[in-house]
Amino acid sequence: MVDIVLFALSIVKGEELTRRFVVKDNNSTVMYSGDYISAMEPIIRYKLSMRSDNDTEFIILCSQAVLDTISKLNMSSYDYLIERIKTFTHNEGIPDGRIKYKAINIDEATPVTGIYETAEYIRSKKGNIGHFWVDTHGGFRDISLMLEGILSLLKVYDIMPDIVYGIRYNEGRETELIEQTEAFRIFDFVSGINEFINYGRIDIIKGYYKNTTNTALLDVLKAMETVSDGIQMCDPESYVKGLNELEKTMFSGDELIRTGELLFDIFLEYIRNDYGELLDSKKRTPLMIIRRSTAKKMYQQALTFIESLMPEFFIDNKLIYYNREKYESVVDTCKIDNKKNYMDNGHYIFDTGCINVIYYFNRELTEKIKSGNKNYAVRDTDYLICKAIEMACNPKVLRTSLQGGLPKELRLNPDTKIPLLSCIIDPDKKNLLGKILRLHKALKGTRNLVNHSNGNIRPPMEGLINAINLYIEMFAELGY
Repeated sequence: MVDIVLFALSIVKGEELTRRFVVKDNNSTVMYSGDYISAMEPIIRYKLSMRSDNDTEFIILCSQAVLDTISKLNMSSYDYLIERIKTFTHNEGIPDGRIKYKAINIDEATPVTGIYETAEYIRSKKGNIGHFWVDTHGGFRDISLMLEGILSLLKVYDIMPDIVYGIRYNEGRETELIEQTEAFRIFDFVSGINEFINYGRIDIIKGYYKNTTNTALLDVLKAMETVSDGIQMCDPESYVKGLNELEKTMFSGDELIRTGELLFDIFLEYIRNDYGELLDSKKRTPLMIIRRSTAKKMYQQALTFIESLMPEFFIDNKLIYYNREKYESVVDTCKIDNKKNYMDNGHYIFDTGCINVIYYFNRELTEKIKSGNKNYAVRDTDYLICKAIEMACNPKVLRTSLQGGLPKELRLNPDTKIPLLSCIIDPDKKNLLGKILRLHKALKGTRNLVNHSNGNIRPPMEGLINAINLYIEMFAELGY
C-alpha cells in the first residue's frame, strides 16, 4: 500500500527565512509543530511525522518555472524540495526507499494534458492506495481549479481524498496548516444538486450527508430517494408517492421547512423552483409530470407516465367515460373475459374501448404504410407505430396524418353495447381529441417496442421527441 500526497509546487526564490507552523485540533490545541522554509514543507513534514506503515509518494504538479535552475540555489525549486524531504526523512529515521516522488509537468496555458496525466497516474494505483492527502495552497494561479479537475476525474473511479489541507498565514504568529476538506466538498454538493434536479438521482447528496443526524434533513432525503426510485425504475406510483412525501417534508403551508443546514436549505429552494406545482398534490396533473420528464430529456419515463397516468386523466376529466351506474357490472365481466390484468375499470375502458377500436392513421395512409412492410418478421402494428413516430420527425406531417374525429358510436368493443361518451361537444375539439387518442396509441406502442427490445424495428429518436411534444401541445389546445 502507498499513501499519496498531491500538491503543486511553488517557486523557491532562495531568500526564504525559517518560519514556524502548527497543526491544531478542533479545540485549537496544537497537535504538531515544526519549522519550514519553502511553502510546501508543512504538509510534507506533518505527513512524515505520522509514521505510516505504508510507503509515501509525493505527486508534485510542476510548472516549467519550478523545473528551471535558480541561480541563487544552483538547482531548481523541485530539486531543492527533494533535498529538503531527504533531510526530513533522515531526521525522522525513515529509509529512503520508503519515499517516492512523481513530478508531473502542467502547462498553465493548456493544463488539460497534465490534469489527465495526474488523474490517470493516481487511478493506476487504485486498490493500492492507503491514504490520499491533497494540499491546495502551493503552485501557480488557478491551481485550485486544476486540482478540482483532477479530483472530479478521480471521483468517476470512486477515488476521493481522505483530507484536503491548506495554509493560513498569521501576521506575527505561526503559520497554520488547516483542513479544507469541507470547503472543497462544496463541489460535491453542487454536483449533487445537478444530479437530482436533472437526472433524478441522489447518490452524491446522500454521500455528502452520510454522517448527518439531522432528522428533518433525513426525512427530505428519504422522500427524495422515493422520487429517485420512481424515476429510475419508471414507476409512476413510486414517483407520485415521492412527490407527496417531498411536499409533506418540505412545506408547512406555503412556507419551506428549514432544516438548519444552510447548504441543504439552499438546495430545497432549488427543488421548489424546479419542481414547481408538482409539489402541490392539489394542483399536480399527469401532464405536468410528463412535461417535466420531457424537459429533463427523460423520454422513457415520459412514455411510461403517458401509458400509466393518462388513462385516468382522460376519464377523470370526462374526455372519455361511460355510465358507471348502468354498465359497471358489464364492464367487470368484459374485463375478466379479456384475460388481462388492469388496475381498474377506467384503465380497461380506455385501453380496450377507445384505443383498440380506432385507427390512428387515416385508412388510406394506413393501407399504404402496411403495403410497404416487406419485413415479415415485424408485426404490422409495430411497423405502423414506428412509421407514425418516423413521421413525427416533421410534426406538421404527423398532425395532418392523424385521422381526426371520433366514430359516431365509440363502443367498448364490437361485441358490447356500452357507449363511450365525451364531455367535449365542440366538433373541432372532438376532432382534436381523436388525434390525441391516435397519437396516444402510437406512443404507447413505442414504449412497448422499446421495453421489449425489438431489434428489428426502432422508431427514430427525433420523431419520438416531437411526438411527445405534439401530444402535450394538443392537450394545451384542449385547454389542459
